[in-house]
Amino acid sequence: ASTFSFLFLDFLRTFLLFVFVEETTTTTMADDKRIVMKLCHEGQIRRINLVQRPLSIAEVQRAVSQLFPTEKAVQLTYTDEDGDKVTVSTDLELEEAYNVATESSNAAIIRLNVEAKDVDLQGPHPSGSLLCMSFIDLLDKQQQQEADKKREEEAKKWAEEQKKRVAEEDRMVREAERARQQAAEDARRALEAEERRRKEEEERLRAEQERLEAKRKAEEEASRRLEEELQRLRIEAERKEAEKKRIEAEEKRQREAEELARKEAQRKAEEEEALRIEKALEEAKKAFEEDKSRAREEAKKAAEEQRKAAEAEKKRKEELRKAAEEQRKKDAQEKKEKQRQQYLANHPVREKGMITLMS
Repeated sequence: ASTFSFLFLDFLRTFLLFVFVEETTTTTMADDKRIVMKLCHEGQIRRINLVQRPLSIAEVQRAVSQLFPTEKAVQLTYTDEDGDKVTVSTDLELEEAYNVATESSNAAIIRLNVEAKDVDLQGPHPSGSLLCMSFIDLLDKQQQQEADKKREEEAKKWAEEQKKRVAEEDRMVREAERARQQAAEDARRALEAEERRRKEEEERLRAEQERLEAKRKAEEEASRRLEEELQRLRIEAERKEAEKKRIEAEEKRQREAEELARKEAQRKAEEEEALRIEKALEEAKKAFEEDKSRAREEAKKAAEEQRKAAEAEKKRKEELRKAAEEQRKKDAQEKKEKQRQQYLANHPVREKGMITLMS
């Protein structure tokens, strides 16, 4: 899977490189697109190429003066999409004419009409002799011829420059075409190399697949042998397990017999122990009855002695109570006597009856 991913990414990179070169070549050719201007004057059509942007109205007027040297004053016009006649006299208006011009496959074509301006020739002529006027006309003609000659030279020079510019543009276009063809050739070679590499990779993958298939078959054979060995080991293990269970059952029966014998011996020992305990209980019961009778007799004696002691204690308490009563009466009489003596000492009694009353 990783190999196929690598091949796919390599192919995608080559394809994107080819698309980038093609788009770059197309963009370069589009950037070098020429601007064609057609100048129409009195049925004559002159064609020039412009590559300078932004467009300059001064450059166009210079070309018009070189192409039509007989015209002293001209104005440039074009017909827009509404059929109106529009005058061009500034760079902004020239750019607008370029925007509304129709485009061809190789260059934008601007069609301009060159029209002569009306010059006001009326006015007072200077006075002078006929000879002076002839001389002036001769000078004007000579100056006109020199100006025409100069304009023709400038027109030739401008035509040479335009020719060189067109040749340079053609060279750039050819170079761009060669670059595009070279890029296409490189892309084709890259695709062929990629195809060869893909075939080699397919061969390698096929060989790898065959090797893996052989390895898989060998692994299946080894797995089958291992399965047979495991089956044999399982049968052997089952046989050993059955033997082990038989031995365990035999040992279990032997343990059960031993346990049964041990329980029988334990039962006999328990019966003997129970008989011994029963005898001991009988003896303990007899001893308890004897101790109980002896304790009952002793308790009776102790109770009788306690009763006698209680009666003696009761009698003693009664005697003590009587003695205490007599002592209390005696103390009361002594207290009264003492109070009377004290009262008499504090209050002498004059009447005998009062003494008797107090007594």
